Amino acid sequence: MALRPLRPLLWAYRPMLKEDFDTQQRAILKFLASAAGHTRDWDSLIGLIKDESDADLLDSFRRNRDETAERSRETLAQAKQAEEDAARRAERSQSRTENARRSPSSRESAWAQRKSS
Repeated sequence: MALRPLRPLLWAYRPMLKEDFDTQQRAILKFLASAAGHTRDWDSLIGLIKDESDADLLDSFRRNRDETAERSRETLAQAKQAEEDAARRAERSQSRTENARRSPSSRESAWAQRKSS
């Protein structure tokens, strides 16, 4: 459910976003919604039939729902880990870029040493 408000925001800001970013974010949201959606589908089905179904069928649906929920949790946990890994890589890359901008290149250092001699 938490993903639903993000999709209209992405749509609303689409004209201001880079196309690659927009495409990537839509794919991520679709993937995450799909992973969570299968469990929600079982919940809806169980809700529709729980008062009018036999216990064996309802138990079977609940087992399927629980298995689906576990797969969804695993998928979302893997996605979270991948996002955290990507964020760490981006931070390291940005840090290296900032450090490279702050420190003179070896060529500039050599030029400065020759100039001062």
